[in-house]
Amino acid sequence: MALRFAQDPPDEVDAAASKLSLERAARFLAGRTLTERQLRRLTEDLEDEEQLLARRLKPVREAWEAARGRESARVVGLVRPRHFQVVGQMAVLVQQLSDLVARERELRASIGEATGLPSAALPDAGAEFGDLVDYNSRLSAWARRMRQAGALR
Repeated sequence: MALRFAQDPPDEVDAAASKLSLERAARFLAGRTLTERQLRRLTEDLEDEEQLLARRLKPVREAWEAARGRESARVVGLVRPRHFQVVGQMAVLVQQLSDLVARERELRASIGEATGLPSAALPDAGAEFGDLVDYNSRLSAWARRMRQAGALR
């Protein structure tokens, strides 16, 4: 099956897939001509075989998924302490950023009070982040998400 990428013109991809399908059909038929009845019977046989293989594969798939789940849990358990340590370091930086955003806002407000200029005369450098005091800020949302995940206390 051909992969379709955004830069591939759809008609070229479709044409290549159709050509591949026709080539496979020709190899399968190997010059034979089948009647509708023969094709129907062949289709039924293939569907029966597919169902049989699916039933046989089910316990193997389930065992694989269980083993993969156990291994995933084992690896996460090994990485979790280091991850939480890194998240803790990030939390220190988030707190520092929150404090700086508050200081920058206070500075803009004090200039406005002293000069009578609106605080909008200087850009709000923390608008995209907000601070940890603002429940709706990105910083607060991050902190809540990390606490809910157990990565922060």
